[in-house]
Amino acid sequence: MIGDIFSESTALFVCDAQKYYTDKIESIDIIISNTKCLIDSCKQLGIDVFMTKHKPDQYGEIIEELDPSNQIVYTKTLYSMFTPELKDHVDELYDNGKYRKVHSIILVGLETHVCIVQTALDLLKDGYQVHVIIDATTSINNLEYYASLKRLKQSGVFLTTTEAILFQLIKDDNHPSSTKIIELITNRSKSLPHLQKIFDLK
Repeated sequence: MIGDIFSESTALFVCDAQKYYTDKIESIDIIISNTKCLIDSCKQLGIDVFMTKHKPDQYGEIIEELDPSNQIVYTKTLYSMFTPELKDHVDELYDNGKYRKVHSIILVGLETHVCIVQTALDLLKDGYQVHVIIDATTSINNLEYYASLKRLKQSGVFLTTTEAILFQLIKDDNHPSSTKIIELITNRSKSLPHLQKIFDLK
């Protein structure tokens, strides 16, 4: 696997970006800004967006900036976002001849060491290529976050950033959506300073 990715065979999964975390996670505003940039860019590129919320009676609703009313949203109790209901919907959506079958998933959300890891592993087992966006996911505890990124890398997940994945999707400055995507990238909040530590991962 080299990790190439194409808009016509990709979906975006946004996992549990809920209000519970807004006052518990360092620089949550940057995580949300990058997630919104990805959602808006994927809409521009015709990429489907799927969202989950985990026990909303306990963890709250999805953060409003992400415009959940215009997304496909599933409620779950499993830690993995790739629930049987979501899997059935994805299989039906992309196997009915209307769409080219998706084989790459861009995965973002909260928290990295629990729901993101378990979602990624389930997707890998089902044959998907998984791209986790390291500046659009995090954990309350930074140690858990760094350890889970190492775990994901060991399992064959591609770790990348918001900006990198979007340029990888458009590929060409002459792409019809290039100007809009670059505008979205430019207007988002900047990356988290502590992410520099990730490059010490072996």
